[in-house]
Amino acid sequence: MQDMEQIYEQYFETVYKYLFCLTRNSDIAEELTQENFEDMQEPDATEYTLIENEQ
Repeated sequence: MQDMEQIYEQYFETVYKYLFCLTRNSDIAEELTQENFEDMQEPDATEYTLIENEQ
């Protein structure tokens, strides 16, 4: 699995833009994006499966 920093750099902008489109609020989109990557630090089995399926 890629280093977390690489994943962050690769996907931050995409995740942020998606969340901004949903929320239309840059502060909320940024907060949700950060939370998403923080949650990925210790993924449970379901999250790991979702991450692996995206690759």
